Amino acid sequence: MKIRVIIPCFNEGKVVKKTYDRLTEILTENSKLVVIIMTCYLLMMVVKIIRLSIYKFSEYDEHVKYISFSRNFGKEAAMIAGFQHSVNVDAVVMIDGDLQHPPEFIPKMLKCINKV
Repeated sequence: MKIRVIIPCFNEGKVVKKTYDRLTEILTENSKLVVIIMTCYLLMMVVKIIRLSIYKFSEYDEHVKYISFSRNFGKEAAMIAGFQHSVNVDAVVMIDGDLQHPPEFIPKMLKCINKV
């Protein structure tokens, strides 16, 4: 199953790595997972933290895409852009970068999708 996990980020710079780590722990058996991390340009320090983290992810994980906006267009615009980068997939999952939506629920959701 091809899965895209879209993570819109705003001020989650320090939490993004933890979110990524929890995602990869849960979904390691799925080699077709692509994580799309999106940022709205707001605080330069936060953007630098996220870019550094994503650079580290992409060194050992080719399944990470990073999309950055030139300014803050809002979460909805980030969601739309994430969906536009998620063609030819079986499922798209959107979670917040601050772990408000636990990644541990994703396998349960995918099981429900497979039953339909």
